[in-house]
Amino acid sequence: ALLLFALMLLWQIPHFCLVLLKHQNDYIHSDQPNFIKLLPESRLRILSIAWIAGLAFVMMLFSVTLPNLISGIKVLVFVNALVWMVIILGQLEFKRSPSYANVFISLNLMLTFHMITVVCGRFIVSFP
Repeated sequence: ALLLFALMLLWQIPHFCLVLLKHQNDYIHSDQPNFIKLLPESRLRILSIAWIAGLAFVMMLFSVTLPNLISGIKVLVFVNALVWMVIILGQLEFKRSPSYANVFISLNLMLTFHMITVVCGRFIVSFP
């Protein structure tokens, strides 16, 4: 339960930052206070990178700490976190002007695939 809580917590911050970055023109011209007015785009990208790395680490912990998953599922969970982390961080770090919509979609696909894999792995183990 603690890992699931950490997973959701670590996912929310980059999710929020990517929404801000994707719609930054709308948020800049808004009268409401927001992070895009306080932090430059480069800082929000760095913030997202740190939180996504933490998210990937927690996802990898699922493969180590869930004792009743078969080894193939554990490897799939670990590889999923590693591959998506490299893809997302590569887009944020090495592209001068990344497509924040694609990064946002990638982040959500990473979490969705992780949850489906873990649930399916637990479901497979429950059958004798």
